[in-house]
Amino acid sequence: MSPESRITELTRRRIIDRLILGNANWAGRLDEDAFLARIYDLDSMESGDPRFDTARGDIWQHRVLNPYDWPDNWIFQDQRFGLQQGGPDETFLKFLSEMLHPVVRSDRDEVEQLRTQFNEALAPDGYEIVQSGSISGHPLYEGRSRSSF
Repeated sequence: MSPESRITELTRRRIIDRLILGNANWAGRLDEDAFLARIYDLDSMESGDPRFDTARGDIWQHRVLNPYDWPDNWIFQDQRFGLQQGGPDETFLKFLSEMLHPVVRSDRDEVEQLRTQFNEALAPDGYEIVQSGSISGHPLYEGRSRSSF
């Protein structure tokens, strides 16, 4: 585990497994590249496909033009995004928080169910997803250390 990562591989796996088993679409109602661009600079990330220069090209080719090239939950195995293990806690928490954003998900019950699941899994590692503001009457969320309040 890197010094910037207190969220264990076990916790990350628990959250990812729940998302996969629950058939939660991590990108919600956004295209996957649009969702990921909210978190990552896709144009500066390397491509895994020699035909493209950046991750944006990969995603467009393999998930938009040919959506069955990669499995729906490819993001969790792609090491460039650092979600499954060893990536910074901040990035993992941002990914989870963006999944709850009202532009991504409009069903408030679904958002609250996901947030509850995330918080149950994150609590032993000292993190939580909390409301940080609102937009047009809908809550916005961010990850934070439970000791920061």
